[in-house]
Amino acid sequence: MVRAEAQFRLDQNLSKSNRQKKEGHYYVIRWNRKVVKNSSDPLKIIFNYRQSATGREAKQFVRHVDVNHKPLLEFSVIGDAYRKHGRILAWEAKLYQGGKLRAREHSYLW
Repeated sequence: MVRAEAQFRLDQNLSKSNRQKKEGHYYVIRWNRKVVKNSSDPLKIIFNYRQSATGREAKQFVRHVDVNHKPLLEFSVIGDAYRKHGRILAWEAKLYQGGKLRAREHSYLW
């Protein structure tokens, strides 16, 4: 984690138990508004990931957002989910609009 990001997420005034609840991985998905083709169809963002203790099993977050939504979403694997299954080793993010894939990014290991 970048130092400023860690200070933002893990405030020094937090108790130890609250600090442990916030430890983990945070991912911010940003997209270019030009990619959504000025359509009124809602967006579907899918974030798939694999953790160290889950092997090849992929987990998934799905979010549906309006086209006018700020072009930024945050996904996080923190607290118990992070401690139980370990760090994220590989990830993939996809942006769909109207059933069509508009953008995709993934880590090297995906």
